Amino acid sequence: MHKLLPLALAGVLTACSSADSAPSTSPVTAPHHPGIVSYEAHAKTLVADLSGNIVPADAESRLDGLIADGVALVPELARSAPHCEAYWKAAARVRREWRAMDFEAIERGYHDDAALPPIVGNATACYHLKDMIVHPAIAQVLLSEQPARIAKAKRELEEVLAHVAAVGALIAPKG
Repeated sequence: MHKLLPLALAGVLTACSSADSAPSTSPVTAPHHPGIVSYEAHAKTLVADLSGNIVPADAESRLDGLIADGVALVPELARSAPHCEAYWKAAARVRREWRAMDFEAIERGYHDDAALPPIVGNATACYHLKDMIVHPAIAQVLLSEQPARIAKAKRELEEVLAHVAAVGALIAPKG
């Protein structure tokens, strides 16, 4: 777990990753940025599809699209949190590297930050978007396993929904 992550966020993420909990798919505060709204809708659709009878291979391109939605937010968010830009760009490598990783490698390298540069400044601001990029890639790894771990992949996507409001707050105009 990230040393600098506030206890409140850690509690939310713990609840979201629990097998017995079903996190709300409604954001804490409604994001109004078109990129955030699109990302959230895309993630909710994938969660619903993974609740049904989706063929795991059919989800791959859609998960790649969700990663692309997250990566597309980097330039705008970098204006609000420039100290995160290198970290986010490094996290975006997961989009092309996930196929060469197993669950433990992607978790260690990208979720636990071993493959990412250190953050100088407010680290909490950086984690939310990174997780919106990394969790869909983790879901791709889980769905590519034999047998596919659909329920765990779904929980990864439910967890990204917990980050949407925080990223929306970074983009939202201040004042």
